[in-house]
Amino acid sequence: MTTIFKTTLNEVIDNYCIEKYGHRDWNYLNSDDKKLNKATRERLKLGEHTIEDGVIIWHDAEQLFRDIKDGRFGWKH
Repeated sequence: MTTIFKTTLNEVIDNYCIEKYGHRDWNYLNSDDKKLNKATRERLKLGEHTIEDGVIIWHDAEQLFRDIKDGRFGWKH
């Protein structure tokens, strides 16, 4: 009997980030969402991240969540 494991790319990135950085706070460098791309560019200016193969690993996720909640990037949560 053969078992096939189905793992999404997001799950692979989650696992990698957890193993290397201790969290899963990441997103793709570019997406189809213009608001997300704008927010990403704004956050990149702050320099609290690592970029690896088109993936951004955030190092200050709590501040990002506060910024989003406060509507800093045009989102209101």
